[in-house]
Amino acid sequence: MLVNFNNNLEISADYKITINMKSFLSIISCILCMSLFSNLSAQQEEMPVKDTTKITVFTFDINKDIDPGMWRLTQKGFEEARNANADYIVINVNTYGGMVNMADSIRTKILDSTIPVYAYITNNAASAGALISIAADNIYMKTGAK
Repeated sequence: MLVNFNNNLEISADYKITINMKSFLSIISCILCMSLFSNLSAQQEEMPVKDTTKITVFTFDINKDIDPGMWRLTQKGFEEARNANADYIVINVNTYGGMVNMADSIRTKILDSTIPVYAYITNNAASAGALISIAADNIYMKTGAK
């Protein structure tokens, strides 16, 4: 097969085709555009559409000593978030800590959550509060928080 690019395109094998170069480029451009647009429209049809107009964020506070009462509050918060079909849980943390066994239970609850959990440290997250906070998917801190 012989391809010759001058002012005209000449392809010869067993037959001979002569096309003006401008016409050839126009045809190639049209073919490329059609394939590009057909791929884009096919991709748009396949992409699932998610309704992002309503996002539910459930919040509760851990702002006292970590003790059995705070563990019960956490259990209740996660249950309410699940019942509300929350998309996210935000825990406002401000504690100096407390009982390690209760903090471990709260940490486990956060780690086992199917709902993404974010910790927002408003002032302090010391000791057991730090253990709880690092279990969250993301941690955010107010300016000046410790």
